[in-house]
Amino acid sequence: MTVTVHQVLTTPSLTGKSVSITGTCLGYSVPTVAKGPPPVTRSDWQLEDQGEAVWVTGPLPSGCQATAPSAGPVTITAVVAQDTVPALGGQGGGVRQYLVRR
Repeated sequence: MTVTVHQVLTTPSLTGKSVSITGTCLGYSVPTVAKGPPPVTRSDWQLEDQGEAVWVTGPLPSGCQATAPSAGPVTITAVVAQDTVPALGGQGGGVRQYLVRR
């Protein structure tokens, strides 16, 4: 099933499903666009599309560097997961979706 970053972030029913998704790989050393801290490890990275980003845990795709955005869009297959982000520093917490790439 092909989805957008926005759909992953806003559709809880995608949790547990395998999806194909395209966006710009932001790596993990650029400013954070995705909600909250990395969900699993410090090496989790962000996939961005139209100003929104989702965290991805797992290997970086070809053409993506940990410290710089990809030159163009990348497409990955991943499973949508869900966790809870605590409210910190005036930012609201709550449930968030992220991607697990194997």
